Amino acid sequence: MLGTAQCFEAIERGAAELGLEPADYVRVDSSVEEEGTLTISFYSSSDTFIATIGVPLEDAPE
Repeated sequence: MLGTAQCFEAIERGAAELGLEPADYVRVDSSVEEEGTLTISFYSSSDTFIATIGVPLEDAPE
């Protein structure tokens, strides 16, 4: 099972990889599409789609 801390850490890494600051996005949608990868979509304050990125999870369940 994916923990809350793992989700937040993956979101922070994904945002950094995309060059996003916390003020750039207000909503994220996420799902585990592949084992060990969290797919995250970022949205702006006007609910406009910004980007989607797949972030490998550290300590992913086997």
